[in-house]
Amino acid sequence: MNIEYNKQNNIKEAIMEVIAFFDLFDYPLTELELWQYLSVKCCLFDIKNCLSLDILAADGILGADNGFYFLRGRKEIIKTKMARYNYADKKFKKAILVARFFKIIPWIRMIAVGNLIGQHNLKKQGDIDLFIITKKHRVWMTRFFCAGFARLFGLRPTEKNARDKICLSFFVSEDAMDLRGLMLSADKQTCSTAPIAIGDYGAVAGHPKSEIQNPAPVSGSGRGPKSEMDIYFIYWLACLVPIYNKDDIYNKFIKANSWIKNYLPNWQPTEASFRRDSGKGFADFYEDVIDLLIGGAEKTVKKIQLNKMPEKLKTAMNQDTRVVVNDNVLKLYANDRRKEYRKMWEKSLLDIKLKNWILQ
Repeated sequence: MNIEYNKQNNIKEAIMEVIAFFDLFDYPLTELELWQYLSVKCCLFDIKNCLSLDILAADGILGADNGFYFLRGRKEIIKTKMARYNYADKKFKKAILVARFFKIIPWIRMIAVGNLIGQHNLKKQGDIDLFIITKKHRVWMTRFFCAGFARLFGLRPTEKNARDKICLSFFVSEDAMDLRGLMLSADKQTCSTAPIAIGDYGAVAGHPKSEIQNPAPVSGSGRGPKSEMDIYFIYWLACLVPIYNKDDIYNKFIKANSWIKNYLPNWQPTEASFRRDSGKGFADFYEDVIDLLIGGAEKTVKKIQLNKMPEKLKTAMNQDTRVVVNDNVLKLYANDRRKEYRKMWEKSLLDIKLKNWILQ
């Protein structure tokens, strides 16, 4: 009896954590999505059972309508989700069109649409964020041609106009696909004299390559203290949607990031549908020819891009995990809001606990 009660209590707590986080992005969840994004290992029936018992609704915290679950008083976000589905559909069509052109660049191994935080959850006025995996030793060349193409056709976002523009701020090479070293938890290590856990892609902020440590478990739920969780990054990774996948690199990427199961044990990788597929790339012979002609320019284009890099990126470069620049990773997010989202999430959870205590 106690075991079953504790399990149900853990699921209840985990459900509230998920709903509170996705509420930050005006995204109500279905039972299947709750199960996928839950931090507790369970089956879908456990979710259904917990919800059917009205345990959460009875607390005056959770609302439900048309198969969606949300914080009480937030029913209007169902309409927001429906509207964003249509916006996302249009943005995906543009992303796929761009990916078909990017396939001309022979060193690209995968292109994925990011910053979804939920399925098809893209704002009307927002840009299209692409995450790109490249052949090893070709990160700088790939970004050079991607950025050049986007600028040529007026696809780069500006301060005044970001709608449907292409954001090219995250590239990693195929030998640097384990991303856990880019989580906020690595920041403290970056600021210390100890080696930072950064996987196989070399140094960050001047620290040497070191062995990756497993994520620390979270008290009570098997994950690690909420104040140290990079909650946004975890869901960002889980919600990536591949639109170009050469040599099945997406499955290799998921395998390299299997640590995500420590946080989301029920999560399943995204299976790209034919509507979200930009098609096959060129034959290896094409890549060999291009490599023979211009492959040696990697250091030159690296120097060009470093010289042209905006000052605010140069200032933040390799100071922490916001802006990471080396020969295997280009992560260029000066306006990285992960800490802000984590604080907002923690405040929401505190508000829920206080409300629950008052109602009791």
